[in-house]
Amino acid sequence: MLNYEEFIKESNKYIGNFNVDVSMIIDGRFKEGIIPEIINGDFNCSNKDLTTLEGGPKEVGGNFKCFGNLLTSLEGCPKKVGLDFNCHSNQLTNLKHCPVEIGGNFDCFENQIISLEGGPKEIGGYYDCRKNKLTDLIGCPKKIRGEFVCNHNELTDLKNGPFYVDGDFVCDNNKLTSLEGAPKKITGYIYTHLNDLQTEEYFIRSEFYKNVSSSNIYWMNLLQYMIEVNIDLEEVKGWPEGFLNDNLKKSVKGTNKFKL
Repeated sequence: MLNYEEFIKESNKYIGNFNVDVSMIIDGRFKEGIIPEIINGDFNCSNKDLTTLEGGPKEVGGNFKCFGNLLTSLEGCPKKVGLDFNCHSNQLTNLKHCPVEIGGNFDCFENQIISLEGGPKEIGGYYDCRKNKLTDLIGCPKKIRGEFVCNHNELTDLKNGPFYVDGDFVCDNNKLTSLEGAPKKITGYIYTHLNDLQTEEYFIRSEFYKNVSSSNIYWMNLLQYMIEVNIDLEEVKGWPEGFLNDNLKKSVKGTNKFKL
């Protein structure tokens, strides 16, 4: 009768959930040949002081959990994960070698990530990248089928972020000076918790924002919205230098509310 290690070497497949225990790890890495290449269910190697995922499974049908380790890279992780991918609470600085497809939620919070490039292009649930060192959102998926959470970073605007978020967009505790680049469609609410951006929050939530023909002229659209609903232009602190002088008269004419 085959023992476990002989079975793995012979089949390279495992049906069911696979939980890594300390006997399968040596010097912060998986023992050679101990982990099957294909796991039908969940794979859990969290909180094991791992420094690398090399030698791990190449495909996981359920959840992949590697949180709470000492990982500085995702090299060695599967290319495809059927459900959630949880790599939070490590020492990652980027998302290179991340799975391309994730069927469920994506958690990479509480790392030291400075760029989302190399991350998944498609996910089936929410995207949580809070508590990192992000200065931009380049590299994140354009469509999020759940909430998008990017609070506690160093973002100054929301450019290059998702275009569609099926849930809330949480971006408080950043260095935001404007909401330029906010998703065209958010089914929930956008949260900044900043009084200086409250008017822009209302704008993003409005039908006006959803119906404008182009999201590339954010400031002009915001100006026209504020004139339409009679909001004091001084409520927005982040107007680009010289913008109001160059565009106010043109925008007011476009509303047909005043004779100039």
